[in-house]
Amino acid sequence: MAAPMPDSLAMLGDITEEELSLFSDFHYHELVASILNYKQGVGPIPKDFELLTWADRLEAQSDYYVMSRSSQTGDVARTMKQIDGDDAPLTIRHTKNILGFQRDVLGVLQISSIETSDAQLTELMNGFLAKYNISGDLLKRGRWDYMPFKSLDDVVSKRAPWRMWDLQGQQSTWFVGSYASFESVADVLDYNMKLVNNRLCDPGSPSPSTDTDYSETDGCGLAFPLSAFMWVTVLVSVLL
Repeated sequence: MAAPMPDSLAMLGDITEEELSLFSDFHYHELVASILNYKQGVGPIPKDFELLTWADRLEAQSDYYVMSRSSQTGDVARTMKQIDGDDAPLTIRHTKNILGFQRDVLGVLQISSIETSDAQLTELMNGFLAKYNISGDLLKRGRWDYMPFKSLDDVVSKRAPWRMWDLQGQQSTWFVGSYASFESVADVLDYNMKLVNNRLCDPGSPSPSTDTDYSETDGCGLAFPLSAFMWVTVLVSVLL
C-alpha cells in the first residue's frame, strides 16, 4: 500500500490488531504551496532568479499535528500538537526560469498550522513578498499532509519501524511509501529494494541488511546499472 496513513486503513478489508496499532496515528506537518502570476518591480532580487530559500526560518518550523483514526467510527481527525507562530514563506520558486514555462508564474512554499486560514496565509505571503517588491494574483493553492513520522517513543520504545517490517508480505499486503521509510524518493526506493531482496528473493531474512548498497543491485542481487537507477529516480520524482 503506497497510500497515506491512517486514511488508507479503510482500504483494508480485514484489519489486524497490529496494523491498527501501527497505522492508526501519524504525526504530520502541513505543507502549503501557492502559485501566483509574477509581478516584480525594482528591487534587490534579479529578474532571472530561480530559487530563494530562508534556511533560518526552516529551522524554526515546529508546527505539527497528529492524524488519528477512531477505533469506533473509523473517522480520521487532525489535532494540532505544536504551533510555532511563524507561517511566513520558506521558499520562493521562479518556475518559469527553472523549467522554461511561457507563463510567468511563481511558487511559494509555507509550513503552517492547520488552524491558519487561507486568508491569513495569503496576507503573510503578500507581506513577505512585498519586502522584495514582488507581487502577484493567487492562481492556485494546495494544502496537504506532509512528511509523516512517528514519535520518539513510538520509534525507540515501541519499535514501530521494525514491527512494520515484520508485517511486510503478511496477508499479501506490502506497506511502502514515506510513512514506512522517509519522505524522499531515494529513501523510498532504497526501502523497496530492501523489501524485494529480503522478502521475495530471500524470504528467510529477518531484517534488512545495513551493509549492502541497494542502489547498484536489483532485487535478486544481480547487477543493477546505476544509470537505470537514476532514470527510475527521475521518473518517480516527476510522477510525485
